Amino acid sequence: MILPCETAAKVIIPAIRAYIARELVVTYDLKQEDVAEILGITQSAVSKYASHVRGNILKVDDIQEAKPMLAELVTLAASDKKFSRNFFLQKFCETCKTIRKTGRMCLLCRKANASVDIQECSFCMQV
Repeated sequence: MILPCETAAKVIIPAIRAYIARELVVTYDLKQEDVAEILGITQSAVSKYASHVRGNILKVDDIQEAKPMLAELVTLAASDKKFSRNFFLQKFCETCKTIRKTGRMCLLCRKANASVDIQECSFCMQV
């Protein structure tokens, strides 16, 4: 049995990271090395996110409910002030839950596990 969190870890988390990385590089004109340090990932990962090689299965910036949350994550990450890691993690998890509640992940869960009946499964909508 594949858990919804496993699908989220493969799809939603990279999509959120990719969005944040792209925004920091493009909008805030930060170097990939600096973005990598802020996000705790490699410069190579930032490069892949920025060039849409990684984190592009789900386009999170198209999800209306997530837009303000994504903007807050970018603002926090771009801030010169040191933010609380726990606060950032909380906001990141809330963003992931919000995206999951939209049902956008259902088809991806079905692809990962053919026995999932997406008409009956409402787990992510209740999280």
